Amino acid sequence: MKNKVLYLLLLAGLFTACAKSYLQQEPQGGTYTEDQYKQLEDMIKGTTLGVYYRFYAYGGDHDSFGKKSFDMYGDLLSGDMAMNTRNYGWFETDERGNTYQRAASFWYHYYQIIRSCNRCLNMLEDKNIKPTLEIPEDITDEMYEISYYYGEILALRGYAYACLQRYFCRMPSEGVDYATELSVPIYTEEESRDDSGVLGMPRVTADDVYLRIEDDLNTGIKFMETYYEVNPTSKIEINADIAKLILAYAYINRTDYEAKTKADGEYYEKAYKLAKEVIDSNHYRILPNDKMLTTGFASVDEDSWMWGEDVSIETSTSLASFFGQCDIHSYSYAWAGDVKGIDKTLYESIPSWDGRKHWWLGEQGYPNKSSFIKSYAWAPEGKFFSPKYKKAIESSEIDREWLCDIVYMRIELAYMIAAEAALFKTSPDLAASQSYLDAIMSQRLDTAATAAADYAAYKGTLTDEGSLLAAIEYNWRIELWGEGYGLQTFRRLTRSKKLGDNHLRTDKEVLYSTPRMFTFEIPPSEYTYNPAFRESSKPTQLIKK
Repeated sequence: MKNKVLYLLLLAGLFTACAKSYLQQEPQGGTYTEDQYKQLEDMIKGTTLGVYYRFYAYGGDHDSFGKKSFDMYGDLLSGDMAMNTRNYGWFETDERGNTYQRAASFWYHYYQIIRSCNRCLNMLEDKNIKPTLEIPEDITDEMYEISYYYGEILALRGYAYACLQRYFCRMPSEGVDYATELSVPIYTEEESRDDSGVLGMPRVTADDVYLRIEDDLNTGIKFMETYYEVNPTSKIEINADIAKLILAYAYINRTDYEAKTKADGEYYEKAYKLAKEVIDSNHYRILPNDKMLTTGFASVDEDSWMWGEDVSIETSTSLASFFGQCDIHSYSYAWAGDVKGIDKTLYESIPSWDGRKHWWLGEQGYPNKSSFIKSYAWAPEGKFFSPKYKKAIESSEIDREWLCDIVYMRIELAYMIAAEAALFKTSPDLAASQSYLDAIMSQRLDTAATAAADYAAYKGTLTDEGSLLAAIEYNWRIELWGEGYGLQTFRRLTRSKKLGDNHLRTDKEVLYSTPRMFTFEIPPSEYTYNPAFRESSKPTQLIKK
């Protein structure tokens, strides 16, 4: 782990120095020159590991700290996460439903990941290294390792394109045809060479982007499975299982479950197969009931965690962090009054048998109120907290280390994808859908004496598509609250929803008929500096403010 931290810190100067426009080919003001960079030992491994720096890099503002800040943007925009007080104002834009104003940061973030991946692939070509799925008998240890990282870098590029597709393209449920709907430009290693002469790429259709996503992730999965002995021990790196769920999640967001077309069923079929493979691998286990309220979702050592950041002193972003923004037991914004809690209406929908209700404080707030802040109503006090500082609330007692680990993916995601995909795949399997839901819900029972019987009665009602769909949507929103799935769950499964009265936002209903909130506008600079993009765009297809 120490070597990996060293790589990340060493390469941080390079990646933070990359210009904010994808079209600028050279880093501006970087710590290393291009020649110096190419001389670094283990450059392929180092570059691959360096890509992950973007996942937790501090962006200069206290609502900008990589992937988890993006997760919070979406959950607040969807309305499942609520901000009911304002002292400092971080994330207020998103609470008020204006995350689309951050479109440029989303755009540059994911294209910087793509650019880094392409640079790594070009390095391999420059060194005449051509990984293959057929393992040569005389393969060296170095080449074996490089072949694994080749798959990892392809999967990371596929992940970045999947995220761009979600944020910058409308969904099939909005009635668009992906064969003609314009999405984002695609840059591969060929267009990313400094001597390629490419000034910019045009927009392509959403189908074309999905082909890129599929190809990168499927190829990456094959290489990581073939060279599995390099499978990283650090959970910051993705492996074949994680890549499978990235692809499976992309598939279900490619569908319109209501239309029930042959294509929709086939995409759900693909997602189901991938999720089932991960579940059946038995590499991970669902967080058990007896640990539901004890872990704080704060350690990568947890068996349910597939992907996450092992936060250290070197990588901590302190106040500007997920726990700084959400944990009322950490010295930061949530503790100081800017609580990011659960939507009141969603909280009230949690039945008495469901122990997850204890993941949040109710309207009464914290029972032992601090002299500093009167109430922490709706805060995720039972889900996200530092176990070391649980119950600490006074200034002299709370967490000032900010070393809680950050979760990117849990095995519970596989079960949720499998449950939804089983319901809508080509040959629906209602029993399988119920079984995958039960695997989670049976480990989320309240301690009350009647909880097991109440849950059994509820489970007995999950016998048709309507009841199962309602249970699936409920579990996406409750089980994975605060983990970045709220916005896509709303876009994929919901048409509109009422909000509780614990929001700053004035609109008390999230309407599906306001697409500007959910499909971000591509930054204007792309029109200005990318002639190919400008020529390929059709203004009538853009979401205007």
